[in-house]
Amino acid sequence: MALFAFVFSAALVHFYSISRRRRTRFLLVVTVLVVLGALGLTALSNENPILSRLSASEDDFKTGRLALWDVGFRVWMNNLFFGAVRATEY
Repeated sequence: MALFAFVFSAALVHFYSISRRRRTRFLLVVTVLVVLGALGLTALSNENPILSRLSASEDDFKTGRLALWDVGFRVWMNNLFFGAVRATEY
């Protein structure tokens, strides 16, 4: 998701930085790429490890991802400006 957010943000900045005439062509290119990407994702098999992880993401919270996020958030909040002192506090 971080890669998707980065690409989306970069595209949004590019969209606002180009002239109004070129925005139509940019939107057309982005629309074609999104359609082709959606078709490509549906064409991939369910045996693909990346897609199987995306479709079975509900198991991530059961296997500890939520606990890791909780600890990471507490470390970040307790040491906002100077970083973590010790990981054994948590």
